[in-house]
Amino acid sequence: MPYYSMKAAFVIACVVGFMIANVWSSVHFKFAADSAGKRALFHFIVGNLIGALAPIALTLALRRANANVVYALCFGGAFSLLQIVLWRLFQQPLSTIQWIGITCVGVGIFLLQIRPGQAI
Repeated sequence: MPYYSMKAAFVIACVVGFMIANVWSSVHFKFAADSAGKRALFHFIVGNLIGALAPIALTLALRRANANVVYALCFGGAFSLLQIVLWRLFQQPLSTIQWIGITCVGVGIFLLQIRPGQAI
């Protein structure tokens, strides 16, 4: 496997790992907010433990790819994924405008992937 494809695969794995850790920890924080007592404390601790993995994945991705691309993929992707997970898991309603916003984030991430002088 060529070095470039291994590097790209590693960056993609780090970005996906960041998004999963970020969303999963956020879901645990939502469970903690909806719970009380030991159950709330459990979800709070688990959310923080899982959330600690996100900055590690982000740092590893930043070592191997352009910061503007990594930040866009990590934070934009995690934000969009979190909105969809909250919509499905907690039945949080999303209006048409909010769906358009999620779509705009996706389009923005795509546009940041285009290099200067490269046609769309």
